[in-house]
Amino acid sequence: MPTRYNIHTHRPPEHSDDILSIHSLYEQFEYMQDGRQYSIGLHPAHLQDHEMHFQTVQQLAGKDEVVAIGECGLDKLVSTSMSKQTAVFIQHIQLANTLGKPLIIHCVQAHEELLQVFRNHPAKVPVIIHGFNKRNSIAEKFLAQGFYLSFGVAILNIVSPATDVLKHIKNDRFFLETDDADVSIDTVYSRASEIRDTPLESLILQLEHNYKEVFNP
Repeated sequence: MPTRYNIHTHRPPEHSDDILSIHSLYEQFEYMQDGRQYSIGLHPAHLQDHEMHFQTVQQLAGKDEVVAIGECGLDKLVSTSMSKQTAVFIQHIQLANTLGKPLIIHCVQAHEELLQVFRNHPAKVPVIIHGFNKRNSIAEKFLAQGFYLSFGVAILNIVSPATDVLKHIKNDRFFLETDDADVSIDTVYSRASEIRDTPLESLILQLEHNYKEVFNP
């Protein structure tokens, strides 16, 4: 079977020759292994000692194994102040711009604030909103900025607003992921195929194209 791409997971990558996973790390960077693909960055909920940890991110981000910066972003449900979140987020944008690597974004109840940060500090690289599970009106704002949306286990819930967004999004603007859920990326692919009413093989080939456009330009 052609390769399936899981662009965001916090779990050890699935052991399969035809699944490529990007393992997201916000700590324990020393456990990176040669030959695997990673995104590294500081999650807004984990910004204790952020100066020291971001120095580590900067030191490692140029490695070939690191294909993206993040997840990083803004989250109104965590205890970290928005001012600290914003400052650290801007550092990630600047690092991604310097290295020419995509940004994987975490955003919870802070969509307008996130967009404002990007207005003041534009990204020169692809931006992917991971774990998208909001209504069409929010999706349209992100898509209007040229961002990509990545869908995960939310689409397994038939009443999730993400299902309608995924149904109508353009072929070249989305990805699939598992995040920290204990499900296979194949399960997410199968559900996406149903939602978009497209053959699974066609979906796999489209997402391979999207992956190569963003992560291997």
